[in-house]
Amino acid sequence: MSEKKNGSSKKGASTLIATIIVAAAAVAAIIVLVLMTRKTDSPQRLPDGTEVTFKPSAEFVNECGANAQALMDDNYKVVRMFVSEGLPHLDEPYGNAPEDGLYTVSSDEYKTYAELETFIKSVYTAEEAERILTRMPSDPGASVDGGAGSASTDTSEVSRPEFIAIYGVREIYADTSSEPGPTESKVPGVVVPESSESGEVSKPSEPSSVKRKVLGINEYFKPYTAYNKPWGSISIKIVPMNEDECHITVYLGADKDVDLSSVEDTDILNTKMVRVDGEWRLTELIY
Repeated sequence: MSEKKNGSSKKGASTLIATIIVAAAAVAAIIVLVLMTRKTDSPQRLPDGTEVTFKPSAEFVNECGANAQALMDDNYKVVRMFVSEGLPHLDEPYGNAPEDGLYTVSSDEYKTYAELETFIKSVYTAEEAERILTRMPSDPGASVDGGAGSASTDTSEVSRPEFIAIYGVREIYADTSSEPGPTESKVPGVVVPESSESGEVSKPSEPSSVKRKVLGINEYFKPYTAYNKPWGSISIKIVPMNEDECHITVYLGADKDVDLSSVEDTDILNTKMVRVDGEWRLTELIY
């Protein structure tokens, strides 16, 4: 959730500063990369005051910029899935709580846990991906601002755990019946008996179903519906630190016409992108 003041850009062989302007709607992001020249050879400074003397090539700046754009777009998707909204799910019959603690997710994009896991691991380092998948606040709002509804003030009959795996594998029984045939009823739950040549009525067949593994969402997850950080438009500054590390400062609510010095401290997020086995990954989920 890293919130720190200000973020320097970077300078390279051609002394370039990379500023990324991101306009994010719902989940998808419209991204424009703007490169500006800078007439200085002074070291770049990170928000914590660390000086960076690494001089990347223009090609490396472009590589870092493109990957930072894509990863910030994906980071916002994860914020929506694990913090502010959660994936949509089906209610249990008669409003009951699920016996296994998971509701069935109804998502066109992620139908299995494996699909979700693959996506998370494509965005974050292995350690951070594992934390996101297995140990997230059950009440993100309380973890951020200590607001009402936190685990410590939960008065429900069953106490809400502080940390949970928000998503998991759920096993459900699914009907595998084919489309109705000539002698089958088109009314759900009604089977029309078949007649043999002798005129005898055959015994109705038993309903067929199979156990399937689907994506489930934890019953204890409480979406942080009051989360209102302005991800609608953001500016990103990158500072390549070496060939495998790049610092990223995100200015929420800032487009190309906004003076970055006017952005509130609470809307400035800092993180790092590292290269792992040739692929760039974020070191943490920021929101």
